Amino acid sequence: MTNNTMTNDQLTLEEKVDEILKYQKRMYRAQVIKSVIGFILFMVLVVLPIAAFYYWVKTVDFTGVNEILGNIKEGSESMGKVNELLNNLPR
Repeated sequence: MTNNTMTNDQLTLEEKVDEILKYQKRMYRAQVIKSVIGFILFMVLVVLPIAAFYYWVKTVDFTGVNEILGNIKEGSESMGKVNELLNNLPR
């Protein structure tokens, strides 16, 4: 183990190599942890909401929505007839 008060110039070649290897191990571990956290965040923030939305859409009954859209369409057609009648009135 090297003394922390020694500068890099005072270390032997073997001690310098040991320090480099220790640094590389720390950086490798830090990258692995960063990758795992990134993967977990991706799963939680992207994949999970998409899957939840997909299953929610499968459970929603859209027949009521179709009825409402049909009623709106019928109402707009009848409004068109009312507008035609108003345009045909003498002025």
